[in-house]
Amino acid sequence: MTAIIVKSERCTGCGICSEVCPLRIITVDEERGPRVEPLREAFCIECGHCEACCPESALVLDIGGREAPQERVTTFSPDEIGFYMKNRRSVRHYKKEPVSREMIEAILDVARYAPSGGNGQPVEWLVVYDPAKVRTLAGLTVDWMRHESAKESPVMPAAFLRGLIDSWDRGNDPVCRGAPHLLVAHIPGGQGSGPIDALIALTYADLAAPAFGVGTCWAGFLSMAVPVWKPLREALALPEGRVYSYALMCGYPRFIPRRIPHRKPLRVNWQ
Repeated sequence: MTAIIVKSERCTGCGICSEVCPLRIITVDEERGPRVEPLREAFCIECGHCEACCPESALVLDIGGREAPQERVTTFSPDEIGFYMKNRRSVRHYKKEPVSREMIEAILDVARYAPSGGNGQPVEWLVVYDPAKVRTLAGLTVDWMRHESAKESPVMPAAFLRGLIDSWDRGNDPVCRGAPHLLVAHIPGGQGSGPIDALIALTYADLAAPAFGVGTCWAGFLSMAVPVWKPLREALALPEGRVYSYALMCGYPRFIPRRIPHRKPLRVNWQ
């Protein structure tokens, strides 16, 4: 049951909360202020636009688990945010020093605000914190590579797979790159927009991490193996009914980028 808590002494009856509501289920009248029509409460997706856009902080969406209000106190110039995002790098060399659980949770808390279809917020996380467990998962991925390389039509060129396997056998880690941690996003099985929602949340975490001094990299080989290699899925042991989406390697980078590298020119078609 969704309800709106109104601080009547602040409400000016401007109606902005009603206008920004995606489903237009909020009404405003002079006597009672804004409210959700009882017959339309079930349609509220609890997105919080009404609360976020109220210029007088007069409205609170009462959905439980209240957090301290966060007023917008700063903005970034296009140059600042552009530089930060362009400076983000895929980190493939990590220090052995662990990232604190508190810092990882702070990164994932930023990702909690990623957009999702219908504001369903279906993404949950498994943090593989133990470096030994990360290496075990990497080894299981290499087992999948051995299986694939023996097939007549492997998913990747057999010579490429053999190179990865040889690297592993020499003591390297071409799968998780020696990262001490893995951040695994998972979603409900059969959830319509869930796969996209998870990728957006992963991208939020990927972009937030450098602000904490943490490096990440998308775990592509592992993510190719999970759907088709049962031993790897069993080792991950996701909660029942949840489906693997993708994973990020996570740890402190050994090397710090000093400049933004070149990229292909921007290509845009206009219609």
